[in-house]
This record gives sequence, structure tokens and C-alpha cells, in this order.
Amino acid sequence: MAVFDLAGDVPVGSTITEVMLTLNMSRTVDDAQVIALHRMLANWGQGASDHPSNEEAKVAATTVDGTWIFRVFDSDPSSEYGGDFASAPSGNILVVGPGRYAWGSTAETVDDVQIRVNSPAANFW
Repeated sequence: MAVFDLAGDVPVGSTITEVMLTLNMSRTVDDAQVIALHRMLANWGQGASDHPSNEEAKVAATTVDGTWIFRVFDSDPSSEYGGDFASAPSGNILVVGPGRYAWGSTAETVDDVQIRVNSPAANFW
């Protein structure tokens, strides 16, 4: 399942020249951290588990959830704990507390998105 489905917005064969990813962090329990982006190398599940009120509270994984151990719970383990992703980061930024953060365009992030545009079946966001 692709979280960022490019197929309807970016035609196959398009040339990607710039990429930006903006995310919002609503809470944290840690100090400043460098957060890196890594290209996913295999598909992962997105199930229905979601705590109704608190991101910090634990909730049991449901069928097809992606977890630290499973790409798809509980039938398809990742080859590495944390998922199957490229070891070299495509970009990184320092995150210092709640707020919006934007990873700017790098040659690596442009390449990552270009791979997805050229090969929609490899869209493992």
C-alpha cells in the first residue's frame, strides 16, 4: 500500500527536478534529534491500529500493520528490524520540538521520487 500515491498526479515518464517533504510533529519526549529520510526497499502494511487519544500509549498491532519486526503483521517479517530501507539517508534535518519540519530537495530525494514515478510498482512509501 502506497501512502503517497503519485500515479494519479505525476504521469509515468515525468522528470522530477525538485522534492520537498513537510511533516508536523505534534509532541515529543526527547531533545533535539537528527531525523533522516531513507528510501523504502519493500512494501509495508498500514493496518487499522490507532490509539484513540494518545500517540505515546501502546496499542496492539492488527492484521496488515507495519511494525518494528513485520512489514505486514504478522505474516511478512522485514529483513532488518525497523523495515527494509536504503542504508544511506536521502536527507536529514535537526528536529528540536513540536512544529512543522521540511526536508528540502537533495539529489538523493529527487532520485527517490524519480524511481517511484518511473516504476509505480516500486512505490513503497
